[in-house]
Amino acid sequence: MLMAKEPQPASRSILLTRPTNAFSGVWAAAQRRSPLLFATALTAVAAELMPVLLANVPFSLTQTYMANVACTHASLAVLGSMVLILTASMFVRWPHMPVDPRSVAGAAYYVADSDMLRDVAGLSTVRRGEAEKRVAELGRRYFYGRVVGSSGRTRMVVDSVDR
Repeated sequence: MLMAKEPQPASRSILLTRPTNAFSGVWAAAQRRSPLLFATALTAVAAELMPVLLANVPFSLTQTYMANVACTHASLAVLGSMVLILTASMFVRWPHMPVDPRSVAGAAYYVADSDMLRDVAGLSTVRRGEAEKRVAELGRRYFYGRVVGSSGRTRMVVDSVDR
């Protein structure tokens, strides 16, 4: 989404790794200053507590009334925040993506007609840290948008812009 708005440096575009769980998502969202991602990750972390909270919602004689009320209110707050985030996510304008970029074939689709392939040529045999360092040293910015490729067709690609 950021690359579709304006060109981004490599650290905020092609070198960015997706968070693998909610806890790392909170940290990633704070670093990227992304309010929707932060709220989603924080709610996902709170959802980890839901089994404990919901287990205390039906009142039983072995628990205090205050624990029942607190767990009920906390459960409703987490569920309410989930509904709010789901509603907010429906109003976010996402760029058109004809292919799912999470698969290898989808990633290849977006870089097939791209000039940035020259920048990363030969980096597959280098350690990840070294490859990221070399790409960052190029100082290029990357965008997602409509480009006329070498085949003459207009298509959506991820490409680089010289500084």
